[in-house]
Amino acid sequence: YGRRTRYTHNLCLPVGQYYMRWFDLTGDGLCCEYGPGEWAVSVNGEVVLENDPKDSNFTQKDFPFQVTATSSEMTGTFLIMPRPYDPVMNVELPDGTIFELSNLPPDFEYTSSALVSGITSIALPTGAELFSNGTADMKGEAPRVFGRLLLDDHHKDIEGETSSSTTKRMQEQGGNLRASSWPRQLAIFDGDQTVLAVRVIAADGTTTADETFLSNSIFGNGVDPANLVSQFKACSYGIMNLIKAPTTSGRSKNSGDVDISNGVVTVRLPSISTIQGDGTMRNAITKELN
Repeated sequence: YGRRTRYTHNLCLPVGQYYMRWFDLTGDGLCCEYGPGEWAVSVNGEVVLENDPKDSNFTQKDFPFQVTATSSEMTGTFLIMPRPYDPVMNVELPDGTIFELSNLPPDFEYTSSALVSGITSIALPTGAELFSNGTADMKGEAPRVFGRLLLDDHHKDIEGETSSSTTKRMQEQGGNLRASSWPRQLAIFDGDQTVLAVRVIAADGTTTADETFLSNSIFGNGVDPANLVSQFKACSYGIMNLIKAPTTSGRSKNSGDVDISNGVVTVRLPSISTIQGDGTMRNAITKELN
């Protein structure tokens, strides 16, 4: 770094806890023959860290700080849910509830806005409203991209591209995938992925299959040879493995009798009916299990 020169570096970080790590070979701080210096870290325009001349005698030190959203913004993770010829854009909030983005700009295209499902962190515009039917009124504005979730080293974190090693591996084993041909811009995850099947008893209806049938059809359990786990593994050429959610008891703070067994859980929603829509049902299930 040059003398009497100001350097500024801007980073787009998801909400979370971070630290600034400083290395000082001589351990004498920003001083001495080069004159006094200073440094600072700002989040959303506010200084959250700055140097202290009295605390400069170190060769390496970490300074923790937190990235938060502005007080007027709601933030979450961008999600695409499949629907024939018309994928649904959603935001998953920190509490796990999901809302469909409605009233977006007429010309808004997520494929050209650096939005990757399950990866991109977005902020809803000031004044955006969330409704009990699972929709978010964007008031004619587009979401603001402000960061991305961190993936393993072999996952690329750029627009619309998937893991280079995963794509190469699948092509070598006969797959015919090209990142440039994936208009939905989904994140790629391989390895072990935990799955929980949810059976619902609502005010006016019940999931037809019982827990045993659901578990067998998804995980096989030595009963159903053609199951969800076997098909995902085959279609991914052996690089994705779905595993059962751990067995637990007393998960629900409301029902008290919700247990996860063999990768399946039954959730009772006596005050929610199917006519209230998928969004309402989905968020009620999420709140019950959180």
